[in-house]
Amino acid sequence: MLARLTIIALLLASVGCVERLITVRSQPSGALVYLNDEEVGRTPVTVPFTFYGYYDVRLEHEGGWMNEADAATALGLTVEEVRQRVEAEKLDGREENGVRQVRVYYTPLWTKKKADAPFWEAPGPDLIAEAVPGNQVHLEWDFKLEPVTDASSEALIDRAKQMRALMRAETRGR
Repeated sequence: MLARLTIIALLLASVGCVERLITVRSQPSGALVYLNDEEVGRTPVTVPFTFYGYYDVRLEHEGGWMNEADAATALGLTVEEVRQRVEAEKLDGREENGVRQVRVYYTPLWTKKKADAPFWEAPGPDLIAEAVPGNQVHLEWDFKLEPVTDASSEALIDRAKQMRALMRAETRGR
């Protein structure tokens, strides 16, 4: 009898397991993704996960070269404004094969995202859910990275100046 129960228990344990996946996508794609400070790949990326709850999500995109029209769209400018900013060296520009290109950079994104458990992952129903073959939880997270613009660069410089002044004031106070 004990041998039969052991065999049945082993069969039930090997029947199924819930597969838990998170897919992270970004606009633009190709952003480097970190979940809880662990690098998991470039978007779009699908990774397994074990625990429900909050995840620290960080996306970094080094930017890329694109034609002036696409850069204007990404930056919310006209093509003429893009050309003026390239000439003023506020944007990186180059010409390749007779096509004017502009490098667009993106602001890193650091946020939290919650992985909610489905109802059947609660204690009790989870025993049945674990035994169902092919059972899967697939979370899909989409993020939009903001391009770096003159305004965001100027704001960054202003914050740096404020921090410098604060540090000088603190060192004088010592």
